[in-house]
Amino acid sequence: MRILQVNKFYDPRGGTERVLYDLEDGLRDRGHEVGIFAGAHPRNRESAGPVWLVPERDYERPSLRDRIGHAIGTLYDQRARGLFREALDEFDPDVVHLHNIYHQLSPSILDELYDRRLPAVMTVHDYKLACPVYRLYRDGELCEECVGRDWPVGVLIHRCSRGSLAESALLAVESSWHRRRASYPRALDTFISPSVFLAEKLVEAGLPEDRIEVVRNAPRSTLRPAGPLPDRPTVLCAGRLSSEKGVELLVEAARQVPEVEIRIAGTGPEEDRLRSVAPTNVALLGRVEAPRLDQERARSWASAVPSRWYENAPMSVIESWWAGRAVLGSGHGGLAEMLGDGEAGWTVEPTVAAWVRALRRVAGGGGELERLGRQARARAEREHGFDAYLDRILEIYDRAIHD
Repeated sequence: MRILQVNKFYDPRGGTERVLYDLEDGLRDRGHEVGIFAGAHPRNRESAGPVWLVPERDYERPSLRDRIGHAIGTLYDQRARGLFREALDEFDPDVVHLHNIYHQLSPSILDELYDRRLPAVMTVHDYKLACPVYRLYRDGELCEECVGRDWPVGVLIHRCSRGSLAESALLAVESSWHRRRASYPRALDTFISPSVFLAEKLVEAGLPEDRIEVVRNAPRSTLRPAGPLPDRPTVLCAGRLSSEKGVELLVEAARQVPEVEIRIAGTGPEEDRLRSVAPTNVALLGRVEAPRLDQERARSWASAVPSRWYENAPMSVIESWWAGRAVLGSGHGGLAEMLGDGEAGWTVEPTVAAWVRALRRVAGGGGELERLGRQARARAEREHGFDAYLDRILEIYDRAIHD
């Protein structure tokens, strides 16, 4: 097949891009031809196939003219649609697979798919189709006020986009307009969700339930089990250092459990503050590339995901399972779905007191964590194998083409 993969970023920003890279390479391994339509960026990775790029926008130092253009483009980017039209003409795909297109590409490209009646699917990586600002989270609390509403007034009332009334109003208009004109469901054959939890939120947001498929994420490169636990109880936390990720809960809990070492991999807006308050048993490692992250998993007893918000289906959890390490994570959202049965880790409520109890359990639970680590590896092999993941994706493509 000729498959066009579409994402607003092609530089390595996060989990979405990792899924995209693995999918692109895995499809080529199976003999398919893959093209890329994405945003331009100096850190974009090299592709083995054809690439079409939309010029990046200057969000750091925009002029007044730029700001007006960005606002219009967020709602409907004619330039992106024109470039997308050229990519479709030149590549002539059998199927188009969308990932994150919001804002930088905009739903304008959906109209091009609809007008051509092209088979198209979309992997939904976050909550944007249910929440104008992606997060289902505001002011330090979970929030579902706008889910399913034709006019998401909550985003305006609470100024959910960086405290800006103008930005919040723009996102409210964007959400309402595309919901009312059914921009997504009329252009797409299937919505792929990495978790049941996200699939349920998409149904609440008004998407057709019979066109949502749950396909668990899977890494293309898997690890051998990391081996026996090291002598000192150590917990690894890998991810963006921002308030919704709850890393400060783990840092404060570590102060009360000094016998457990906490190693934090990642960067973000909370990094400087966390460094200033971290006790001596907490190490902030900054940005860590994949090979070193594998080493950090090997030296850990477990991984921690202390998120305050609803995680979807974090790749960090799946990679820890492949390494034979249990995961401790918040007891809501996709994490509750992944950890709730206690077979590959355990759930921890996002409070300091709950994380203190969890770390004390780690300190005295080496045998328990070794058992959970073995079960985690078995679950990864059973539910997150890359070949099975590709098989499901190809089945969805085939159905979109032939139905």
